Amino acid sequence: MQSFQSSISHDNGFKHHKKSCELIEFNSNYLNIFAAEVRHCEPHWHEAPELIYVLSGAFEVTANQSLITIKKGDFLYLGPDIIHSLEQTCPRSTLITWQFSQRLFDAMHKAPNSHLQLDSFHPGYGQLHHFFFAHLQSLSKDITSPFERLAKVYNILSKIDECSEEKETCDTRFQTRESSIIRESMKFINCNFKNKITVTALARRANLSYFHFSRLFKKVSGYTATEYISMVRVNMAKPLLKNINIPITEVSQTVGFNEHRLMNMAFKKYSNETPSEYRKRFLSDPDWRQASSDLNTYPNKPLKIKDVFNIV
Repeated sequence: MQSFQSSISHDNGFKHHKKSCELIEFNSNYLNIFAAEVRHCEPHWHEAPELIYVLSGAFEVTANQSLITIKKGDFLYLGPDIIHSLEQTCPRSTLITWQFSQRLFDAMHKAPNSHLQLDSFHPGYGQLHHFFFAHLQSLSKDITSPFERLAKVYNILSKIDECSEEKETCDTRFQTRESSIIRESMKFINCNFKNKITVTALARRANLSYFHFSRLFKKVSGYTATEYISMVRVNMAKPLLKNINIPITEVSQTVGFNEHRLMNMAFKKYSNETPSEYRKRFLSDPDWRQASSDLNTYPNKPLKIKDVFNIV
């Protein structure tokens, strides 16, 4: 769920990808599934629609300017290219996410492009819950034929489509010119977070006034430009903090914080702990260290799919 425009290279530097949206690789089943304890994800988007199920705790999600609270047992569907962010509101909150490849859709069968929340009171919840866990069980047992497994995926998509039609909240706001301007600015921040970035410079680059750009950035992303820059830097600092050979002051400089105290403040705001506390917590947790080295999914703590059934 992370919007990695950049990733950590083996020499502790950064390498950039060509796209600003989240990079998703699909397996032969045209589906990407992961479970994790998630602390936060800064605003991002991707072509793949996704379905989130909260295993434990609760999250606040910003999608299409709406603030959505999802708790244990809730579903949240996010259509393709919807700018969204996520923040944990309870300690050790976990979720599982289905991301659907565009190869599952065609001109006659398009993915719903709205966002949709389903809790246990929604009339379509029970059937979606059944389809969701029937597919998960087929994966854990690894005995279902590929065609039957694909049918289970389409059962999930069919129910989402049915519920989306009931809600009728199709939103094309993010196909507008305004959205394109802000996405380009977010892409620029993702690529240049190491350097000094000011809102004035971003506004000038977008050919907008400071105040118009600031209002537009908040409107489209749900965050101010300054908040987004800080969140990206905090997100990119976390994997570097897991290398004890790099001093924390050097980490702050590497990710673009001019002063160590600024990184401390940003960490406290977006992670509820200081960089030192984050490093100590990581070093004291062997399971997290192993999971991070295996899956490289910072700043989230991965869960094995088989362990999901021990949570629900």
